Amino acid sequence: MRVISGKYRGRVLNSPKNEDIRPTTNMVKEAVFSMLQDYMYGARFVDLFAGSGAIGIEALSRGADVCVFADKNKDSIDIVKSNLEKISVSSEVLYLDYLSALHRLRDGAYDVIYIDPPFANTDIKGMSQLILKYNVLDTDGIVVYESLFNKKDKPILDGFTLIKSKKYGTISIDVYKLNSESSDGV
Repeated sequence: MRVISGKYRGRVLNSPKNEDIRPTTNMVKEAVFSMLQDYMYGARFVDLFAGSGAIGIEALSRGADVCVFADKNKDSIDIVKSNLEKISVSSEVLYLDYLSALHRLRDGAYDVIYIDPPFANTDIKGMSQLILKYNVLDTDGIVVYESLFNKKDKPILDGFTLIKSKKYGTISIDVYKLNSESSDGV
């Protein structure tokens, strides 16, 4: 697994040996960052369910100023830390489940929240409500949701508008923008 583009381009990252941790493929990662290019420069980025940290590190490589990595899996946290050492970057790494992480990031005004939960955990509606409740997202911010593709059941999130949706093989990437009337929280 490598950093695809930006200032850390070509750096080899450690991959998880645990089969429960499912890194985003390079094809999907490249497509995601093509969609997000207008949001990257100077961004405050959250890599929720960080896994190896490859998404957040890619964001840092492409111009994000800050990335917070969060995961409840100790193996993931260790891999994220070792990958950050490889690129000599210091970032906040939270060994927390998503509920605790979002609570900890309250009033953070982050620009991009990348949500790539284990496919068994698909409570994106609950997560989006916590993002609103805790005021984690900047008023112009976006939520990016990576999930298994399901053409019958595209999540509708109260307080958000779906602005982009793409399918890459079995993976769906949905980008949501905060509605202006929701920017004050729930």
